[in-house]
Amino acid sequence: MEGYVASAEEVRRRIEKVFAGLGEVEVDGIFIFNEKLVDDNFLYLTGIGDGVFENCGLFVTRSGFQCVFSTVLEEEAIRYSPYNEVYVYKNGEERDRVIAEVLKEYENIGVCYDRLTYGFFNHLASKLPDQKWINVDFALKKARMVKTEYEIQKIKKACSIVGEVELQIPDLLEEGIRKEITETELAVEIDYLMRKKGATKIAFDTIVAFGENSSLPHYRSGNQSIKPGLPVLIDFGAGYLGYCSDITRTFVIGNPEDWVRDLYTTVYSAYRIAIDSIREGVPSDNVDKKVREFIDSHENYRGRFIHRLGHSIGISVHDDGYPGATFNNLFLENMTVTVEPGIYLPGKAGIRVEDDIRVKKDGVEILNSPLKSLDEYILV
Repeated sequence: MEGYVASAEEVRRRIEKVFAGLGEVEVDGIFIFNEKLVDDNFLYLTGIGDGVFENCGLFVTRSGFQCVFSTVLEEEAIRYSPYNEVYVYKNGEERDRVIAEVLKEYENIGVCYDRLTYGFFNHLASKLPDQKWINVDFALKKARMVKTEYEIQKIKKACSIVGEVELQIPDLLEEGIRKEITETELAVEIDYLMRKKGATKIAFDTIVAFGENSSLPHYRSGNQSIKPGLPVLIDFGAGYLGYCSDITRTFVIGNPEDWVRDLYTTVYSAYRIAIDSIREGVPSDNVDKKVREFIDSHENYRGRFIHRLGHSIGISVHDDGYPGATFNNLFLENMTVTVEPGIYLPGKAGIRVEDDIRVKKDGVEILNSPLKSLDEYILV
């Protein structure tokens, strides 16, 4: 299990960072619970790389008490966490009893409102009627946005995997032309290669969009075959021991028409504006505005950049947001985010490019193989 679980010291630092982020909000302890889906905050605060952990939870306090609640099914896996206190139960009645026994000693308990179902929250409150429940979503988000070196190394490994796969995509496409490969078939090949290169999971459903399908940002790959001269948009990411990568590349098979070349060149220039602008202390809204204004200065593309410039990346692909109000909209050192401008022309084509970056004091570190100009992605 080497590398699967963060050290006790790493986990302690994370817990301290969360409580520090609460500011003046009075909270004695924080309770996280996975009812049917795993809350990423559970993985963050236990340091466990990945897993199911359905019907499991944790409780941590300001004073340093740490415990996990586990079903018998997940007991062996959960004992790899650095927590010394483990409470195991066989059924819902036992679960309710042990959770209530631990939490009843604390008055103000932090929970993540957007991660608990309404039904389970009401059930929890009925078992502990004297406790005050306080939303601590913002403190978890704040802690997770700025990464530790341990986290950055895991993200870099996930990025190195997609970098290796990217090098093999041209061969897949050239072979795909001969075999009339479909979008779905290419997506499967890319997923296989990520696994073969060491991914512990696929970070999200790989997007492969040929031709006019590339105008849909969240297209679901189908049975379309490659159309020479038009974009081949591929958005893919690897998971590695709990952390994710997420990149997008746009290829062209054969000589692109002038409008395709202009479309890519505009998106690539927008990408360069963002990469050259981001550094610690720069407002994220300013960078987004600068990129958007550049794209909108091209009459044919005005209003066709229809999503945010990027998102945070870490334990989840969209790792709790982007540098927003919590950070006064400022990029901070060791935030890991994507840069992904795109232009989408409905019914015609779309181009998106995307890299994963680490914010530094004087600029950015591109964590995957850096994006290149269009000529590098034309396969004749």
